[in-house]
Amino acid sequence: MASLVTTYQLIADILSFESSTEALTQKLQDQTIDWDAMVKEGSRQLVLPALYCRLQSKSLLHLLPAELSEYLESLAAINGNRNTAIIKQASEISKLLKSHNISAVFLKGTALLASNFYEDLAERMVGDIDILVDNSQIDDAFTLLQANGYEATATTLGYDFFGHKHLPRLIKPKAMCALELHDRLFHPYTFPELLPANILAHKQTAGLITIPSNAHLLYHSILNIEINDQNLYYKTIHFRSAYDTLVLLNTINFQEVIPTLAQQPFKNYLKRLSVYFRLEGLPKGFSAAYPSWYLVKHPLVHRLYYKTVHWWLKVSILFNRLRVFISNSAYRKAVLNDKERIIRELKALMRSKK
Repeated sequence: MASLVTTYQLIADILSFESSTEALTQKLQDQTIDWDAMVKEGSRQLVLPALYCRLQSKSLLHLLPAELSEYLESLAAINGNRNTAIIKQASEISKLLKSHNISAVFLKGTALLASNFYEDLAERMVGDIDILVDNSQIDDAFTLLQANGYEATATTLGYDFFGHKHLPRLIKPKAMCALELHDRLFHPYTFPELLPANILAHKQTAGLITIPSNAHLLYHSILNIEINDQNLYYKTIHFRSAYDTLVLLNTINFQEVIPTLAQQPFKNYLKRLSVYFRLEGLPKGFSAAYPSWYLVKHPLVHRLYYKTVHWWLKVSILFNRLRVFISNSAYRKAVLNDKERIIRELKALMRSKK
């Protein structure tokens, strides 16, 4: 059985735009490849369609076991059809918002799909449709979408008493995706370059929808995983995010973004990527140093570290909630009135595995 680090490197080599096709061919011909491990990790990290598409673009699909190739092909086809529906849904929403002069940009996966950054629409797996709306218009946008068939999902006490970067999720029967309307990208963290006003001022058009500039897409892609998903603590490698970064780096003038990428936490993120990917064009100083290199290159050791951090963050959340419970009478009253649900959520939180 191949080690996890070997599986990670194989995934990275398939996704990479810089790895040698000849060297990858030799790897794929190795009879000791643990294909089950590649499928497991590729599925967990949401890159199975991307792996299929990259192997197809490199004309290497014939080196996979026939059953695996057929399986990946079917997944890619399903994801491609889903993404086509997502773009259609996003275009309809964009048309609706524009008809009411609401300033907005689509974010993350939807923006990347609409921009044709990927060679194949099937490459990127997308969850929700995220939209950044001018703060002065976000309530109007929310009401407008509700008037056009979208329904707001129920919120918890956290939404009433703690800051959020988006309004309640909106869902619509038979629509492919739920929507999240954002008035900011992070909370409480801020990054000047990605303030909503700056993003909206530099938006661009992709098909029928508006999206952030390429540089803003890159910065947000990195900070979303580092800040919103707390990877600055976990210090792991996320291949879907990594592939987004590689795709976006190919669209950008390095000299224009290097001053920003040299800042934390961008630099630490790119250092972790450098463990598995060659990042051509970036200056010296973007290679991972020990101990970061050791953590990323030794997944089994990293898992122990990961679980420790995960529990530390859980405890931090609980202590913060306890502090507010003690100091805020309104929150205390709301918790006591909803104690059965709170107890269920606490039990689920303690059982959860990240």
